[in-house]
This record gives sequence, structure tokens and C-alpha cells, in this order.
Amino acid sequence: MEDTSSSIAPSFDTPRPPKPRYSVRVGVTGHRPDQLQQDATPRARDDLLSLFAAIETAAVRNLESNSQWYEPSRPAIRLVSSLAEGGDQLAAEIVAREFRARADEGQMRPRSADWSIDAILPAPKVDYVAASRVSARSEPGQPIDVA
Repeated sequence: MEDTSSSIAPSFDTPRPPKPRYSVRVGVTGHRPDQLQQDATPRARDDLLSLFAAIETAAVRNLESNSQWYEPSRPAIRLVSSLAEGGDQLAAEIVAREFRARADEGQMRPRSADWSIDAILPAPKVDYVAASRVSARSEPGQPIDVA
């Protein structure tokens, strides 16, 4: 009888599955701008900047403490938002301007983590963008860029 076990059994020379990337998802939802006090937006902007910086610092520290379980790369942090006007758009604007590396500016902003924005839209993108051209926080005729 012929031994076929070597062709059926998995090889012990096969490398282990790849380690996962350390990832954090941050969900945000907020009030519409016409529902906020006038001085709330600058305060919310400062609070979000501080919060996102703290999240980035915590993610980096947690990855360093658990590096044996993750691939050797920077943490991936994703902001999850519906991009509704007000707090949602404010958070997305802060991440886009302050935390995401921008290759289109000719230089990369050094960050400790790779940030991205995941948008959960309530309608197809074309319809949502068209409906979002006028915002409660903007003057008539000054569209908000949500594209």
C-alpha cells in the first residue's frame, strides 16, 4: 500500500497566517448647526482636535504594548460618519485637514497613525451631494463641499 499522507496533510513549512493590522474605528454623530449655540462650534472643534489626538496617542501606545499580535505598521484609525451637516461634517473636516496625510499638497503630514473617513450615506452619493449643496450653517449660495 502506498503512503499518500504527505500529499494530503498540510505542510509544516507553510508560514503562519499574516498578522492583522491594528485598527480603531471612531463613530461620530452630532447636532445640526442650527440647533447649537453660536459659541458651540469653536469649542466643539477644539474638543474634537484634542479627542482625536488622544485617540491617536492611545492607539499608538496600545499597539506598542501588543506589537507581538499585530503587523509592524502604524495604526489605522477610521472615522465613521454619515456626514450630516453639523457635528458629523465638523469631525470629518478636522480629520481631513489635521489628521490625514495629504499627498496632494506636495508633502506628507507626519502622523503617528493612518487616518481615513468611512462615510455612511443615507442616499446614493450623487443624490446626497446634490442635496447637501446648501447647508444650514452656510450662507445661501455658498455650498459646503461634501464630495
